[in-house]
Amino acid sequence: MSEMEITNPAAKQESGVEVKIFKHRVASRIMHGFVAVSFCTLLITGILLVAGVDFARGASAFLHCIMGFVLIAAPIVYIIGCYKNFARFMDTCTHYDKDDWGWVKAPMGGYLDPYLFRNQPPHYVPPQDKYNTGQKGAGICLILGCVVLGATGFLMWANTPEGIFGIINLELGAGMTWFLWRLHLVTAVCTAAVFAVHFFLGAIYPVTNVEFGTMFGNGIADYAYTKKKHGKWLNTLEVREEKEVQD
Repeated sequence: MSEMEITNPAAKQESGVEVKIFKHRVASRIMHGFVAVSFCTLLITGILLVAGVDFARGASAFLHCIMGFVLIAAPIVYIIGCYKNFARFMDTCTHYDKDDWGWVKAPMGGYLDPYLFRNQPPHYVPPQDKYNTGQKGAGICLILGCVVLGATGFLMWANTPEGIFGIINLELGAGMTWFLWRLHLVTAVCTAAVFAVHFFLGAIYPVTNVEFGTMFGNGIADYAYTKKKHGKWLNTLEVREEKEVQD
């Protein structure tokens, strides 16, 4: 059987052809990789700093600051270089309709069914876009969380005696320093919780761990999986392909 990375609906009707759906471009996967590695490094070094571990404290603090820069710089570079892709991502993540409400009522796209013993048929979950309701919500939460973490981290770094490489120095006062520290910590805990759930569902959960390969692998997913989990998005691809063929 041959394998094709295509979305042409006519291809799935041909015998001996396995249809693959291309989901994430190389630039998106590279950016996602930088964000994931930097966030995990920030989480580890942040825990060491909060716990007061003396071993290599200076190195942990420096690495924490550098990875914070990477966490913010990688998406900015991506937005500048691939603005149309980013705009489509934001448009999808900020658009909600009755199918999204149906996903929530499922409950949570059916992820909780094994624990609630509902035994509902697969078709009761409404068709989803390129990202389901949970993924859209996680995306927005992670973006907002990283913006707050980046802003508070920048101010706290600049507020240190050395400043940011001795170039940017701020004197914010004890009250503002306390507020920034608490906001940074609370945001980090909340963002880490969202990241953990996102990672579990995308890389470990048996039903959806194919998502890990679409982001950190070759960027493609099986047609059957896409049809089941992201049917609304697949339908738009097929309609677009048909229109291009007609034109």
